[in-house]
Amino acid sequence: MNMTYHQMRLQSKFLKTIGMDLSNEHAARRLHKQITAGDIAVKIKTFQNKKTKQEYDLEVAYIRDILQFVTKKLEEHDKGGELNWHDEKIPQNKVWIKIGGDNGKNSFKVALSICNLSKPNAKQNTHLTAMAKVPDKMHNIQIMFNDLKPQIESLQSFTWNRKAMKVFIF
Repeated sequence: MNMTYHQMRLQSKFLKTIGMDLSNEHAARRLHKQITAGDIAVKIKTFQNKKTKQEYDLEVAYIRDILQFVTKKLEEHDKGGELNWHDEKIPQNKVWIKIGGDNGKNSFKVALSICNLSKPNAKQNTHLTAMAKVPDKMHNIQIMFNDLKPQIESLQSFTWNRKAMKVFIF
């Protein structure tokens, strides 16, 4: 969460008043490092308020390596016999991936789905790729996708098991 020690102490004191007890700050920071050291990266980006156009800095969480993440998921689905070409609607030599953004509950989220599954839109098949507590203003969407663009481009040019990737962005 990239909180200062002071902010964490305030949060901990408040949570204790409602009956929740957190581990000490050192343990919480160690847990944060373990989580973000793997697949997730947290970066500070400059966003813009929708109404006032005032700029502010805020954390954005990203999947660190989308290509590696998709490859891992494809291997899991392939091993489980779950890949599907929807009665040849998806060509046999293609893997379709859709990546798109949505605003809800005061945050903008970018999700990824592998379309070569029987239910690609199911909750368990939709993966959060990036998220920030910002409105879906064009400036903010551009900021979110700037870091994702090179990763999406490498995904588009990747071939997995002799199947080319086709990426749909919405």
